[in-house]
Amino acid sequence: SLREAQRRSQRHDQRQTPTATAGQEAGDPAQSTTNVTSDRGNVGPVGQLWESRGAPSFFGNSYFGPQVVAALLDTSAPYLQPGANTSLRSSTARPFRDEAGPFSQLWDLLGMLPRQRATVDRLVDRFLHDVSLPIDAVHPSSFRQEYERFYSRKAGLDDVTTVDIRWLALLFIVLAIGAYLDCPRDARPEVQREYEEASMSFFWACRKAIVIAPSFYGESTDLVRAGILVTRYCLFSQRITESWLTVGFAARIAMAQGLHIDGTHWKLPRRVTEARRRLWCHLYLLDRMISLALGRPYCILDSLSLTHEPENVFLDDLRDQDASNCQPESLTTDPTPSVLAIFSYRLAKVIGRIQEQTFGLRAASYREVMRLDAQLIIWKQSLPAYLAMEGPNLSLDKTHEFLPWHRLYLHTAFHFACITLHRPYIWRISVTDQHRYSREVCFASACADLKTRLGHDDKCEPADHYTWCLGAPQLFNSAIVLGLLAIQEQPPSAIDLNPVINDLQSFCDKERNEKWVNDFRLAEVNVVELCIDRLRRRAGSWEADSGRVQPQQQQQQQQQQQQQQQQQQQQQQQQQQQQQQQQQQQQQQQQQQQQQQQQQQQQQQQQQQQQQQHPAGNTREQQRDRQAGQTQFQSATQSTTAGSQGFSSVLGGVPQQPSLQDDSMPPWDDNAVWFGSGSDGMISMRPGESFSEAFSFPGPTDLVTWHEMIDAIDRQSYGHMLLGGG
Repeated sequence: SLREAQRRSQRHDQRQTPTATAGQEAGDPAQSTTNVTSDRGNVGPVGQLWESRGAPSFFGNSYFGPQVVAALLDTSAPYLQPGANTSLRSSTARPFRDEAGPFSQLWDLLGMLPRQRATVDRLVDRFLHDVSLPIDAVHPSSFRQEYERFYSRKAGLDDVTTVDIRWLALLFIVLAIGAYLDCPRDARPEVQREYEEASMSFFWACRKAIVIAPSFYGESTDLVRAGILVTRYCLFSQRITESWLTVGFAARIAMAQGLHIDGTHWKLPRRVTEARRRLWCHLYLLDRMISLALGRPYCILDSLSLTHEPENVFLDDLRDQDASNCQPESLTTDPTPSVLAIFSYRLAKVIGRIQEQTFGLRAASYREVMRLDAQLIIWKQSLPAYLAMEGPNLSLDKTHEFLPWHRLYLHTAFHFACITLHRPYIWRISVTDQHRYSREVCFASACADLKTRLGHDDKCEPADHYTWCLGAPQLFNSAIVLGLLAIQEQPPSAIDLNPVINDLQSFCDKERNEKWVNDFRLAEVNVVELCIDRLRRRAGSWEADSGRVQPQQQQQQQQQQQQQQQQQQQQQQQQQQQQQQQQQQQQQQQQQQQQQQQQQQQQQQQQQQQQQQHPAGNTREQQRDRQAGQTQFQSATQSTTAGSQGFSSVLGGVPQQPSLQDDSMPPWDDNAVWFGSGSDGMISMRPGESFSEAFSFPGPTDLVTWHEMIDAIDRQSYGHMLLGGG
């Protein structure tokens, strides 16, 4: 009815989006106080929810999904403050500190904070000063604003629901990273252990807060940022399998906030849209890389997302009106902190295709691999000069402090993608050697990554070292790849192996002296040392064969040399005797030839005398001689032609392409993988597995399998094993 439509219009005009709590970072669209309008006039926005439990959503009170609450669209919902309790009886029956109550978990989290605020201030300052800007972690001013509000609470106030547990999760991971940054460089082992334990305590507190926060307040971008930092923390400590879970949880929280739909479709301010785009790009690349490294499905689906890459502009410190009028900077000459998100988003697209097309359920063709390799090369060539792979322009590093970390992070991700794409083909058997390009790509990427890691100074400041480690995650070990390739290629001399051995040994020494080394990294060092031992044994055998012997063997060498000299003298005497015999034979042959010539001259004189005596019979004899000569010429020509055809078919003429057949080696089996060891000491095969698991490296702690694989590659018998032979 008309009256009902008027009342609905009035309720819609009065309805506004709830303002976010102070301290929400610039990327949280909940801070926007813009009224929610619709293109359909007086009809309310689709997906409007009750403004209950004090949970500001990603865009006012809307959500992205089916119209499952259509019955609530025309109903006004009361707005409840975050500290309000929905049950009056429960608030009077038990205090908030009751161990059986739901808020007891929050009390436990608050008890994990340091008692002295000065300690928290120091750790937060270290994080914001050393780490936040390069990795685009948090917005400093918004974080400090919420930080001051958190510590301005009245002492003894039991209403803990006023504490935003979503932001508290972000604070805990900031403290966890700050503890690493605060550890002195020359700290004793027991002091260093205290810092590690404190950092791990903050880490677990953050994990707990992330899990229980949606049950209290719902989702927010604070939880997404905390999830990204937790994932980077796991990568630093080699907890890669755990990072797959944390990045998946962060991705679902982000999608619950609508980050998988670009802010322009929600009509958000430009400043908020750009912050959301950067946050989504960082999460997008982490999800793709970790999933590809572990061979597990990724969480974010492109078919269900509607996103755009950020612009080369940084608007977090501007007001909404100023941000809307700001023009993007040139991507080639004027970098901003957004360049990391831009090129991360583009690279993540290619990494996602690599996992879908080459590590899916069906076997991939080598043509698809080369097509994906071309896309990686295009991405590499699109990098501006200040991010280039070879000879980057470092002149902007002084004015743009974030560029070194961006360069390191993107280069490491690129080498990881190249090695992962080509690794299944570096040990394949091919008569035409069609997979040599894959070996060259893996070798080049492994050398470049190893050069970057060896070039880093571990003796630098702890903050610089930890920031560098965050930019070079250990998703793959370039030293292991380089060592196995060196064993496989088998260089012709020890001179070619010495540089590889020296670099691998330098890597092992560097890892063992690493300040934050753990058991997982030491296990990888043990695998690299297996490769070094095999290469050194091969180089030592070559040196022995080339005559480089020990001083104890010099006497034997001298005796052998004397024997060789005597043999050479005997051979020279024999050669002189043979030459004299040859000269005598030549003289005898010359005498025989002279006698034959004299006999021929006498025969010719006799024939001339007979012709003069019988001139009539000359014609018939000549005809018979001519016929006999023609017959002999034809037979000789035929035999010569047949012989020439048979010779040219083997050595000369126009060769035909040979048809190579080897019945003893069946066709390549895409389902064959490395698995255990057989009774004959060879690595046996297990059919029925997917192609994505072929050539997957064993775990670094499985040294028995590593021994067997190195032995197989060294004996050049890996092809027979992979093809099912003995």
